[in-house]
Amino acid sequence: MDKSTLKQIRLLAEAGDLASFADTQPQHLRPLFVACGKIEKGELLKTLEAGDKLVSALDSGNTNDARLLEDSFTQLHKTYKSLPAAATDVILSQAPRQARTVLTVAKELDTESVKAIAKDIPAIVSTLSLSQF
Repeated sequence: MDKSTLKQIRLLAEAGDLASFADTQPQHLRPLFVACGKIEKGELLKTLEAGDKLVSALDSGNTNDARLLEDSFTQLHKTYKSLPAAATDVILSQAPRQARTVLTVAKELDTESVKAIAKDIPAIVSTLSLSQF
């Protein structure tokens, strides 16, 4: 999904009008937008914000903030798990091939496992950085 679509989703989520947006999308994407339209507005905005923070951290190379990663991954996971199968199928179909296994496993993880993994990311990144020398 491109950045302009995500920006439009954020604006429509703020206005509470994702249902009409879903109707304008290609048929194969509609289940995701319909499901997002059913998420409570505040919860959806928290999820979009968590995604923005995570992307910003990854883009800037700031993967050492365990709290930010934990909070972001926990919120994203909470919303992802709440989606119906048709919506997660859309996400899987749009995800890069390498991410599909992670997304499939993530649907089965409990919140505490996601928090534990997120807390370990800074150490993993640090170890990988050291091993490149």
